Amino acid sequence: MAKKKVEMSIVNVEVMRVTTSPSFHVTEDNKVVGDLRASQGGVFWRPKNYAQFFHLTWEQVDALFKEKGAARTVGEYKISPPDPGSFDDF
Repeated sequence: MAKKKVEMSIVNVEVMRVTTSPSFHVTEDNKVVGDLRASQGGVFWRPKNYAQFFHLTWEQVDALFKEKGAARTVGEYKISPPDPGSFDDF
């Protein structure tokens, strides 16, 4: 299986717009897969050889992950998901 490489560059700490959002450059076997950007309005994905980005709102990303994603612990710290409703505290 080919190993993917993900690089990130941060333009600004506060993400107000997609033009100042972190940019993730994704490659596989040193070949471009695409670019991912995240902003207040959602997530933008541009596959290689495309001039424009595909956009999903955060609500669409949430629904997509819940429908297609697999629940897993994260990284070496085995981060558990928050209790339901805990995000409402912020």
